[in-house]
Amino acid sequence: MNQSILILGREKNICLAELESLYKDLASVYNQELAEINLEASKINLFNLGGSIKLAKIIQKTEIKNLDQETTIIHCLQTIIEQYLNQSPKNKVNLGLSFYGFKFSLKKVKKIQFEVKKYLKNINYSVRFVPNENLSLSSAQVYHNRLTTNHNLEIIVGLHESAQQIVLAQTTQVQDFNSYTNRDRNRPKRDSRVGMLPPKLAQIIINLATFPSTTDQNDSLTILDPFCGTGVLLQEALIMKYKVLGSDLVQKMVDYTSTNLSWIVDQEKLQDTNYKLFLADATTFQWPDKFNFVASETYLGLAFTNHVQLKVFESNMQTCNLIIKKFLNNLYHQIDQSTGICLAVPFWTYNNKNFHLDIIDHLSSIGYNLVKFSLVTGRLVYQRPNQFVGRELLVLKKVNKKDNYESR
Repeated sequence: MNQSILILGREKNICLAELESLYKDLASVYNQELAEINLEASKINLFNLGGSIKLAKIIQKTEIKNLDQETTIIHCLQTIIEQYLNQSPKNKVNLGLSFYGFKFSLKKVKKIQFEVKKYLKNINYSVRFVPNENLSLSSAQVYHNRLTTNHNLEIIVGLHESAQQIVLAQTTQVQDFNSYTNRDRNRPKRDSRVGMLPPKLAQIIINLATFPSTTDQNDSLTILDPFCGTGVLLQEALIMKYKVLGSDLVQKMVDYTSTNLSWIVDQEKLQDTNYKLFLADATTFQWPDKFNFVASETYLGLAFTNHVQLKVFESNMQTCNLIIKKFLNNLYHQIDQSTGICLAVPFWTYNNKNFHLDIIDHLSSIGYNLVKFSLVTGRLVYQRPNQFVGRELLVLKKVNKKDNYESR
């Protein structure tokens, strides 16, 4: 039986690609909100996973046979919580329930809680259920109600995508949203005009670029960000114990990155950090230091809205396409086939239609293959609701241009 459950964030494809990159065939899909990992929860570092919001250890899997979903869940919860309370030194505990993959109402959740609470009261246990505003509790609710500490408990209840099995798991960790907020909002230098890369997305980009590295090896491996901007990705890489190289076309961005990296070293009390920054054009520069991986948010183009004229929009797309193509051509001769690459490139939603870079369909002609993931269907895109410019993640590997040409 798989030993752990991870609750996925909003962009499911990106979350699953990250897990497949890190855990390969140990990862599988349970439903559209949950992934299974065939590892003990204690061996998974949730704080380095940008795409997963909760980690839980599996307690039980139950086939739905003669009983309906609701009755099966109630029976399982009664047994599991009673066993847990038998081992708890406290007479009263907070309990949380989160349901993933189910389509029933909050009214049914309250009924399940009522039946479980009534059963426990009859055997002299006093419990308080954290009220559900949705089928699942948020990370903030779990954190503020201390459901992973002080002998309190959150139980994840997941319905398999086949709808024939239920998994129950105990939450052991939730995403450290306070730390993410601090690193995002409180860093000394910010510039909305060059994009505001979320730290969680930066972690995902790093994890997609650096597979199959391990935590123990990180301090001997180097990540290059050739479009470093204000240094968000590089600060996450330092936290994950990589050496980093960064470059940007604009001196102000290089200065901002330097200030932000100094700040994160102090904030996180990082030891033995190693970073170098360059003022450089990524389409022509020859980086003097060796690097193992390339992880970057590239040029995203002009910051405008859906109301821009079509001619301006098309010109902007062409400019982005040209810059990224020139960069990849320049990079090709500075890496080998073992170099991991993940780039966040722009895509756009214009007049309710998605537009992607033309170069994506012609990567093989310049010597790259797009890495595919078995757990993922569709593109790796990150876009907030009603956002005009989104990000598409490209995980690339260098290949021989001649071989690629002959195989077409």
